[in-house]
Amino acid sequence: MLSNQNRILSENISNVEGSFIYTLHELNLFDINGFYEFVDALARLNFVISEEKRIKVIRIFFYVLKSIIYHYDERDSSEIVNFKDITDTVACIVEISEYVVGCFSSNTRISLDVVKNIKEEYM
Repeated sequence: MLSNQNRILSENISNVEGSFIYTLHELNLFDINGFYEFVDALARLNFVISEEKRIKVIRIFFYVLKSIIYHYDERDSSEIVNFKDITDTVACIVEISEYVVGCFSSNTRISLDVVKNIKEEYM
């Protein structure tokens, strides 16, 4: 049986209905709690994630960032339907995404304290 963190990781990598990435990609909704849950799961699994899964996770974060950028692009038809609900947290989302990708790229452990400090900085 998968741990809760492994389940969250697997569901997001596989774009399973109800996962954070499914909600963003298929429903055009940004689930901020799902985003934080995904980051938390990654931090707790940090060094037991295979290289193949790490690459997929980095691609998920690139998709998150691209979704935000495309939402702002008036020439692009993509939008995050509930964007007004997350407007105040966009900088936090970008900072956390950059931090996680940086950790994965440099094979450095994700610190939940750093993530917490980033969240507090923007609240």
